[in-house]
Amino acid sequence: SWTRITNIGSGGGGGTPPAAPVLASPANGSTNQPTTLTLTWNASSGATSYHVQVSTVSNFSSTIVDNASVAATSLQLNSLAYSTTYYWHVSASSSGGSSAYSGTWSFQTTAPPPPPPPVFSVNPTSIDFGVVGVGKSSTSSVTVTNTGGSTLIISSIVATSGRYIVTPTSGSLGAGASMTVNITFMPTSKTTFTGEINFTHNAAGSPGVVTVTGKGGNGGSKGPRKPSETA
Repeated sequence: SWTRITNIGSGGGGGTPPAAPVLASPANGSTNQPTTLTLTWNASSGATSYHVQVSTVSNFSSTIVDNASVAATSLQLNSLAYSTTYYWHVSASSSGGSSAYSGTWSFQTTAPPPPPPPVFSVNPTSIDFGVVGVGKSSTSSVTVTNTGGSTLIISSIVATSGRYIVTPTSGSLGAGASMTVNITFMPTSKTTFTGEINFTHNAAGSPGVVTVTGKGGNGGSKGPRKPSETA
């Protein structure tokens, strides 16, 4: 005669599902977590795989991860959003079936890093207008560029000599943007007029400076010289 013996174990053998996993890290409710991190949990006896769900809503009505074939007791998450709360839970599976999900844990990712600061750049940094007739005028220009990663605010552009007029007198530049600033020389006598154009801004090294020089003379204007020339 034969007697049927049923082996009921606690570790997922003999047709019994494994116990629900116990979550390990990151700690429940933790904050300032990196946007790339690894979820870990404790092994369930007899489990052959795990089902991991990750969501931004606590009821998992939508998921960003729904992986039912994780063989290890960890799963790396990549490219998570900044300043976001995530919820996660795990179930275990074996030939005996699947466990209930673990308790739901949450974590919050860190805030985004600040953007790179603005960087002020001006070209050329000097202008020689040469000889300009008294009562005449000559106009040249410089290019201001923001080579940084956030908005450059130029609160004022002023000349230290009244013989130089600048337009515009302020500006705002996004990352990588440029603007043209016109400088007009108007001599009132046969004198050499030197000065500076000062750019007050919110980047390091404020104010930015362009040196200007020009001489009043007879007749018409010769026009501005190249920065490399001398008076």
